Amino acid sequence: AKQKEPEKKKKQLKVFLTLEEHAAVSVAANAKEMSIGDYMKTAVIEKAKKDSVAMIKKIQNL
Repeated sequence: AKQKEPEKKKKQLKVFLTLEEHAAVSVAANAKEMSIGDYMKTAVIEKAKKDSVAMIKKIQNL
């Protein structure tokens, strides 16, 4: 029998948005047929990866 992998521990991030910001995120998430939480998670991770690559390049150019 195949064993289940243990779930990774998770940390919660809270973000406070204005009503207008929340509406914009909600519309974008709906357009992608995603939940707001999944949409925000994807956006945050993509931005973090992009910023991390940029920082690594700066360090390598020292």
